Amino acid sequence: MKNKKKWIELGIVIILAAVILFIIGRSFGFFKYAKEGNIINTIKINGIEVNILSENPDILTFENAYPISDEDGLDLTPFQFEVVNTTSRALTYQIKVVPDTEKLEECTLEDQSPCPVLSMDDIKFAYKEEQDEDYTIPAILNDGIVTTVQIPANGTLTHSILLWIDDTVDDTIEGQIFYGKIVLEGTATENLE
Repeated sequence: MKNKKKWIELGIVIILAAVILFIIGRSFGFFKYAKEGNIINTIKINGIEVNILSENPDILTFENAYPISDEDGLDLTPFQFEVVNTTSRALTYQIKVVPDTEKLEECTLEDQSPCPVLSMDDIKFAYKEEQDEDYTIPAILNDGIVTTVQIPANGTLTHSILLWIDDTVDDTIEGQIFYGKIVLEGTATENLE
């Protein structure tokens, strides 16, 4: 009877020690855990699979941002994604950066008025595919079309996009925001079988 009681007490002490160690470890960052977020990392539609490679989804967002030079813009962290063509046809698609209207509609100031929106005419971009050594020459985003790409049958392409506020913009943009999202628009072009 005494032996059984000692084993139970020892078990309780070990469990308490483990719980205390875990709590202390979590408090000081010794243990890490992954939590599922709201970001969709893979999208599959009719033979196209898009995998988001960027860990920071806010790369396409400007809040409290300021104008920077092209040189500094080209040093930013890019938004990266991979497109996989799982069909037997080559596909041509446009890559666009467009305002995320749902997110913009949710944005309000303290007085409940809508947030002032940064024009795409004030945003610059540069683009490259994985195999390219350099980014394209920086250009104004304007209509949002970044590039048109052809992906071969069963091919994979990795895209990188940089966005920044043009340094020729004056300080009237202060407080304006931009929530962007990537849109792919395309069609099948030829049968490669």
